[in-house]
Amino acid sequence: MKKKLVLIMSLLMLAWLPLAAQETTPAVDGATRQKIKDELLQKYGAAQKFRIDRGVEQTAALWRSEDGGPEEFCDYCRQHFVADPAILDAAFKKMEFYSEVIGGHFGEMGLDKDQPVELNWGEITPLDQAMNQFNPAAHITDDLFASKISFFTLLNFPSYTLEEKMTLASQWDRGQWAYARMGGGNNTRIPAAVNQKISSLMADAHRYVSEYNIHMGSLVDAKMKTYFPADMVLISHWGIRDELKARYADKQGLFKQQLIYRVMERIIRQEIPP
Repeated sequence: MKKKLVLIMSLLMLAWLPLAAQETTPAVDGATRQKIKDELLQKYGAAQKFRIDRGVEQTAALWRSEDGGPEEFCDYCRQHFVADPAILDAAFKKMEFYSEVIGGHFGEMGLDKDQPVELNWGEITPLDQAMNQFNPAAHITDDLFASKISFFTLLNFPSYTLEEKMTLASQWDRGQWAYARMGGGNNTRIPAAVNQKISSLMADAHRYVSEYNIHMGSLVDAKMKTYFPADMVLISHWGIRDELKARYADKQGLFKQQLIYRVMERIIRQEIPP
């Protein structure tokens, strides 16, 4: 079983390899980036320099040849860079709304489709497993970039490093933090095939854990005495954890906790088959 879990996690890492095969040469060269930066700076003034510099660089970092050539890139920046604070705030609120709508509905779909696996609906069939592995949102990143909606966020909302956030934290209000969160939530471009592969492998790993059950009634001491109900079956992670905590209110709790602790050690060593 240990080998199985290691294999799943290894495959999860391998799922990211196609990213390395993407374009390594920027689709937008330095001269083009500097050209549009200078143009926007001249139009909107020095007060917008930081946002222009970072916005153009963020957009260029994820711009691919299929998104257009250098002139298309410049046209996009000209048309979609927002300098007016009121218009920018209105755009933020709309992006916030769109994110909630899209993310919320995909989240709801994920919860609904996984019920046959997550709840006690009887035997889990191959169809249930296939649907559990399926990610209905796998193509959303590709679609948002293809429609250039994702570039709007990259262009207008700067992303900050952890070090920058630590430095600026005391100066930011709630709104500035929200802007930073918006900017940091859209700085990867993972292909749909990779997203789907990740979802499939994560589903396999989750199912491996959820099916790793401990039959507590089988735990006995040296005299073959059991301390748990014969029909108690606990999932190896959450169930065992919760049972360990629950024994604090039990007069025989310490010994039961020691039994559970020994089980947890054997789970870690993968000595108990699921």
